[in-house]
Amino acid sequence: MGNQDLAFFHEYGYRTDREQRLRDIAGDREDSLSMEAANQIKHLKSCLSELVSIVEIHSEATRNNFATPELLEANKALGVDS
Repeated sequence: MGNQDLAFFHEYGYRTDREQRLRDIAGDREDSLSMEAANQIKHLKSCLSELVSIVEIHSEATRNNFATPELLEANKALGVDS
């Protein structure tokens, strides 16, 4: 675990991205709970990414960023440098 990941873990109590680890645990078993969890994480990251995009577009269009702290936290959870 790198320093950035460790700092995130200490601040939030979970690792930034467990999707790959869960896929490794599942192996080729598509019906395993680990694979199901990995797929759910992938879906949630996709949804969060879409929400971030919508808020960024709105902020640029209106010149009013009403969600700066939330965007920073969302990008941090997605592993994106802001």
